Amino acid sequence: MSLITRYRPKTWDEVIGNDALIISLLPILKNGTSHAFLLTGDTGCGKTTIARLAAQELKTLEIIEIDAATNNGIDDMRQLIDQNNYLPMWGTTKCIIVDECQALTTQAWKSLLKSVEEPPPWLYWFFCTTEIGKVPANIKSRCSIYQVSTLRADDLVNKLLRPVCVSERKNTIDQILYMCADWADGSPRRALSNLAQVIDAPDFKTAVETLVKEEITDGPVISLTRLLVKQASWREVRHALRQLTDENPETIRRIIESYVTKVILDDNTGETAKSLTPLLEYVSTPITSNSLAPIILIASKWILGK
Repeated sequence: MSLITRYRPKTWDEVIGNDALIISLLPILKNGTSHAFLLTGDTGCGKTTIARLAAQELKTLEIIEIDAATNNGIDDMRQLIDQNNYLPMWGTTKCIIVDECQALTTQAWKSLLKSVEEPPPWLYWFFCTTEIGKVPANIKSRCSIYQVSTLRADDLVNKLLRPVCVSERKNTIDQILYMCADWADGSPRRALSNLAQVIDAPDFKTAVETLVKEEITDGPVISLTRLLVKQASWREVRHALRQLTDENPETIRRIIESYVTKVILDDNTGETAKSLTPLLEYVSTPITSNSLAPIILIASKWILGK
């Protein structure tokens, strides 16, 4: 069993973060004041997990999950509705979880409208999406909407990765754990996926080579690199630069080059390559001095165009 499957939260107490969301959601589930929920947030942040726990809270024994990325047409939705217009065979409720619901066609959404607006008393809908802007307004107005937040790296390490290592009886060092968290972009699922690849790494360098195929260093450099990739404000970038006083400039350059390369390779659309290729060119030349001036120049040229 994968780490992602083994450590998926099975109770509300095991969910990391999103405390306010859970506090708000539980009374609505208990009172039955809403039968349609829209969970939005970044990939891997826990939307489907929360939907499953909500179904569990409703004492549901019949949970139907559908991937709208591959079942997105009107016929798929009509069949789904027809199958669930009858009383549950077990328990008192049914829950339908529609993942990647932004992929549903316009006609598919239209076929769902009546069931979402006037569901049978035993039926509950949970729509999960990374792109809430693609969900029709008339569906959103009929749902209780919840934003599922990503997590800070410290929370991912302290509340997820380190406990997992203890449970798995692994002595994975903190440097590796923080690298797994930093590269997860706030996603528990990605953090566990990263950890699964390097949990047995004998040292940090080996772990790095496994994940990024290049030597990198600690968090401050990764923080700067992520700010450069997302073209953050100069104020944020300048603050990150001030944290690099003990870092080797050539190591910083290699990290930025490796990270940007990985981001470009991970994007199948080609749009990322168009936007980040100039940054990759800026960091392509090795730095031979011990001064941070070349790194500052690269950062200012990229962010400020100077």
